[in-house]
Amino acid sequence: MFVLRHEHMEAFSRAARESFEDRLAAQMRAEYPQECELLGEAGLRARIRTAVERAQQYGIDVEVDVGEFVRFMFAIDPDFDSARSTAWIRPVLAESWVLAETRLRQIRYTAITKGVFRPGRATPSTPSGPAAPYLVADENKAAR
Repeated sequence: MFVLRHEHMEAFSRAARESFEDRLAAQMRAEYPQECELLGEAGLRARIRTAVERAQQYGIDVEVDVGEFVRFMFAIDPDFDSARSTAWIRPVLAESWVLAETRLRQIRYTAITKGVFRPGRATPSTPSGPAAPYLVADENKAAR
């Protein structure tokens, strides 16, 4: 009988993270080739790792959602979740009871509307999903 030890699980986890990082790096190189070239391989990997860590802080942990968070670091700003110029993003990310997919869709929609979303080569320029995106309503916050 084969017993999985902690070391085996760590190896599987590390391999899965590396595979995910490889896919994200390839995708960002395809969508944002000039910026990725300027960053270099080490810089690209560092930005991806930073994005993954920051996404997890907001409860964003599904691969496709984490990928969108990484994309925002290229399409909006490397510090889109903390920059003063995009302060409107923080309240959306903080709404932890709202699905990550919905929060990210709202960020994309609003960034496009405000003209701060720079689509990559393979990135659609309009948000997908329902036409009425989630909006942070100040009135609702007072009731909570």
